Amino acid sequence: MKLKILLVLVGILLFSCTEKKQDSKMRYNKNKPTRENLTIKLKKKFELIGSELENEKARFSLPTDLAIDEKQNLYLIERATSAIKKFDKDGNFITSFGRAGKGPGEFENLATIFIYKDTICTTEWSNNFINKFTKDGKFIRKDAYGAKSPRYLTALGDNLVGFNFGFKTIDGKPYLTNNFDLMDNRLQLIHNLLDLKILESKQKENPLILYPGTTVGKDQVFVAANDKYQIDVFNKQGLKEYSIVKNAIREKYSPVELENLLYLNKAQNTNVYKKENFGDKKFIFNLFLDKYDNLWASRGYNKTGDKLVFDLFKDGVYLNKIELGLPVDRFFSLSASIKFVGDFIYVANIMEGKVLVYEYEIL
Repeated sequence: MKLKILLVLVGILLFSCTEKKQDSKMRYNKNKPTRENLTIKLKKKFELIGSELENEKARFSLPTDLAIDEKQNLYLIERATSAIKKFDKDGNFITSFGRAGKGPGEFENLATIFIYKDTICTTEWSNNFINKFTKDGKFIRKDAYGAKSPRYLTALGDNLVGFNFGFKTIDGKPYLTNNFDLMDNRLQLIHNLLDLKILESKQKENPLILYPGTTVGKDQVFVAANDKYQIDVFNKQGLKEYSIVKNAIREKYSPVELENLLYLNKAQNTNVYKKENFGDKKFIFNLFLDKYDNLWASRGYNKTGDKLVFDLFKDGVYLNKIELGLPVDRFFSLSASIKFVGDFIYVANIMEGKVLVYEYEIL
């Protein structure tokens, strides 16, 4: 009898220890904020309206992605002419480089831009090339990466984090794949952080399925789940440290959000996307890290459709909700439209052809 009681007690102890170990990997949050009076103060530093710039070489109409270097110089992709425009920290034009074409320093289908050490790098939508330039715009070389199609790359120390898009046939059916990977500087896989795949026909109905929210800090990588309110946190070696979880109810897209989503039809010159295909709203669209190391989880628009809604976290703890009236035109794709770098928030508005820079402070 004593032996049975002892075994039961040992079992309870082991189970308890296991539960504690599992809970240490999950940081649960209720909807009650831990910083009730949290507010943000914005002050516009400058605004660039592409069509109104005096210097013809500085003008732009479709600013689709941004990168900022350590001197706060701003590099923006001008999609309309396949060029990179460089401005200084006060918005003064410095230079323009690149153009449409297939030759050295030219772009076939310019997609995203990032900075790796002292090199300006760009990816393209239609191929696996990365073009590399000096910060003065001098072309260095064009590297090809085999079957990989890298997008939205970010430096993490000597390595890179980003998406690799592809196609795969499974049981005779065509699938689109999107892997979010930690890679070395030759894009060789170190760790897969997220592996997504979906039938090609389904992705055409709802393109958001293959685009989870992600962001990269100094030593960590954050990846949001598509089907639940959970953010997985990885260290710089690609190993999962913990997950952030918060109570949330899955909502429907508002009329304003649905109209905004149909921007994809215009952007891709198609009419394939329908309101009814988007289904329930994603819990998290995009992730950002600010200068205070707060994590921002973008939830879409507020009910009136005039402000973006963010949940803020610090070290996995929910701080509060913030509504911010940033002039963006694609709430579902903020990773290219908004950049938190240093003391500033950079905003690219594609439909209005302008870039705005704000100083910010959290109070």
